[in-house]
Amino acid sequence: MTFAQPRGRLYWAPRAAMTGHLIGIAISGCAVGLAFSTMVGAVTDQRALFPLGISTLLSGLAGVILVRHYPLPRRLSISGPLTAVGFSWIVMILLSTTVYLTTGATDSPLHAGVESTAGFATMARTVFATPEDLPRGLLFWRATTQLIGGFGALFTVVVILPFLGIGGAAAPSTEKTRADELVAGHTVRLVGRMAAVYGGFATVGTSLFWIGGMGLFDAVTYSFTTVSTGGFANHADSFAHFDSAHLEWFAAGGMLLAGTSVVFLWRGGWAAGAASLRSFELWAYLAILSAATVVLTIADPLDEGTTLNSLRHGLFASTSTLSTTGHHATDWNTWGQGPATLLMMLITVGAMAGSPGGGLRVVRALALVGYFRRELVRQVHRRAVIMVKIGREAIPERVLDRMITHLLLLLFVGAAGAVLLALDGADVLTATTQAVSALATVGPGLGDAGPTTTLLERGPVGMIAIAGLGLLGRLEFYPIGVALWTVATNLRRRLRDSFREELV
Repeated sequence: MTFAQPRGRLYWAPRAAMTGHLIGIAISGCAVGLAFSTMVGAVTDQRALFPLGISTLLSGLAGVILVRHYPLPRRLSISGPLTAVGFSWIVMILLSTTVYLTTGATDSPLHAGVESTAGFATMARTVFATPEDLPRGLLFWRATTQLIGGFGALFTVVVILPFLGIGGAAAPSTEKTRADELVAGHTVRLVGRMAAVYGGFATVGTSLFWIGGMGLFDAVTYSFTTVSTGGFANHADSFAHFDSAHLEWFAAGGMLLAGTSVVFLWRGGWAAGAASLRSFELWAYLAILSAATVVLTIADPLDEGTTLNSLRHGLFASTSTLSTTGHHATDWNTWGQGPATLLMMLITVGAMAGSPGGGLRVVRALALVGYFRRELVRQVHRRAVIMVKIGREAIPERVLDRMITHLLLLLFVGAAGAVLLALDGADVLTATTQAVSALATVGPGLGDAGPTTTLLERGPVGMIAIAGLGLLGRLEFYPIGVALWTVATNLRRRLRDSFREELV
């Protein structure tokens, strides 16, 4: 990454330069994914080969031009990186939408856009009733969008938001941040470690799925959508298609690890392993998962909780929902109201912080429980000074305020999404659970939004609402919100200036 000089044609406004540079990097990453998709198409069924190849060339060229034309500025406002992240995701979605349209997968721009959004937002919701009929090159691209989306969200949450003082305890001391700090050695090492863990799990997952009986193509794509907590499947019935106990055990283990913090996994695997095991959030994550697995094992409607199959079904469903992956081996609607409600609670809590998963996150749930406990104590002891803690670690009040704000955003946006889905024709159960699931980046809900259904059962308003909720939940609200605010502010300023010119 190079830094802009304040002279000549290379100088751009810092926000525009940051946005152009990051969009170029995002498009270049998509070009690499499209190149592999083209190669897969060339050695398999060779359908849609020409559109994929052209998309690879054009996106690669555009990415290189943007990165070179918009050098990274020396100084960044806090809103600059957020705007850049938001617009980068929008551009990636538009690029993928074009790929679906030009390959003939669908002739509907709405369907192509919703499928692309679901891919990058890592939701297990699709507009394709029979995805196995798609060209294999396109199926590979479909899985790659979730791989990119999972790592992109991980980069945003672990690097960008804490760097700006939004996602972590540290906050910048001024409203301007040095860009060289964002690309400093420690940040590069952190990103490299995340990529190593992420890629390592994808490789191990591919090997296990292949050993378990999948073909090589399915093994690669299913590992992509498992490690990213995405949940896209090459078959309409997901893992039920294979009818393999071994694959379900492997997938459950993969989803469990995918919902665990990548930073923790690196430390646990390479250094300070014993210290990492003292993480209170980790033990809470495992405790929630274990308790849910026991309940779902007992409530299993297929084997009535009496065999090892019941344990497998319970573990698969609990890991799929708590990690916010969305893979399914059975229809959740057949489990009864109690277990189905438990699954929705797991979806709401979500994965650990620092993982590709979504949802409220375990650490926020623990903090909110501590916050509610403190407020109850204060009702009796009004002068008591009580710190909210997670384990032995006290949470600073400014961080706690951000968590409360995030919860309020979830409630407000989720309620708005549920209303839109209800206006689109969904019943109360479907609208509510679908909104919660989309915000958690899972996808399936209850009722008519079960894991065996597709987005084709929703109307245009419902599809747009689900896609929007998934994107907001994937990026923790702030990047997309700031990007839209920037567009609205610039539009309002231009309208105001044009109005003044007319008056003059």
